[in-house]
Amino acid sequence: MELLAGKSGSMTLSELSSKLSQNVNTVKGLLNTLMHKGYVKQDEQRGAYSLGWRVQYLAEGLASETSLKSIVHPYLEKLHELSGREAVYCSLVSGRQFMCLDYMDSDHELGIRPGKAYIITGNLHIYAQGKLILANLTEEELERYLKTEKLSSLTDYTVTNKDTLRKELKDIRKRNLSIVKDEGSVGISSIAAGIFNAEDRLIATIAVSFPTDRLPSDYNKNIGQALVKFADEIIDKVGRFLRNRR
Repeated sequence: MELLAGKSGSMTLSELSSKLSQNVNTVKGLLNTLMHKGYVKQDEQRGAYSLGWRVQYLAEGLASETSLKSIVHPYLEKLHELSGREAVYCSLVSGRQFMCLDYMDSDHELGIRPGKAYIITGNLHIYAQGKLILANLTEEELERYLKTEKLSSLTDYTVTNKDTLRKELKDIRKRNLSIVKDEGSVGISSIAAGIFNAEDRLIATIAVSFPTDRLPSDYNKNIGQALVKFADEIIDKVGRFLRNRR
C-alpha cells in the first residue's frame, strides 16, 4: 500500500512484484485480499492497481463504519418514511465504482432489497448513482469513458445513444439529481442525489428505489427535492464534522 500511495497513478502486478521482490502469485494473493476489503482497486481496462475507496475515506476522516454512516442514517430513515417505506440506501463512491455504506430495505412484500454487499463497477449508465458519477467526470474523462466503455442495452429503455446521454448527464450535474426508470431492469426505478466533499468531489450518493408501478407521479418534485435537500444537509454536516476534527 505504501508503494501505491507513493505513485501518482497506479502500478501493474509485475511492477509491484518487482518492487517488493516477491513472486507474482504471492503479490496477487495479497492484492486480492486488499481488494476484497476495499483498500486496493484494479482498473478493468489496464489491470493496474491503485489505492481503493477505504483508504480515501480513512484519509478524510470518513471511515464508513463511523462518521459518514452516523451522519447519513437519520436521513435514510426520513427518506424511507417519505417514500412510503421503499428501499433507500447510501453508496460510497470511489473513482468509477460505488458500493454500499448503509441501507434500509423496502417494507413491502414486493419491494426492492438492495442488500449490504453490492459493489458496482460497470454499466454505470444504467444506475442513478452511476449517472451521478459520470455527470461529475471532467469532459475529458467522460469522453475517454464513452470511447472505451460500451453502453450496453439491458432493456428497451436503456440510454445507449452517446449524445442523448451527454445531454442527460449535463442536466444531472446541474440539478444534482439522477433518475433512472426501467433502464437496468424493467420494473425498477431509482432516484439519487450526490454528496460532495470540501473539494467538490463526489464521495457518496443517497438514493431510493421503487417498483416502477409504485413510482409516485410527482416523484421529481416530491422525492427529488427531498433528496437534493437531504444531500445538501449531509454535505454541510460532513464539512462541520471535518472542521471540528482539525
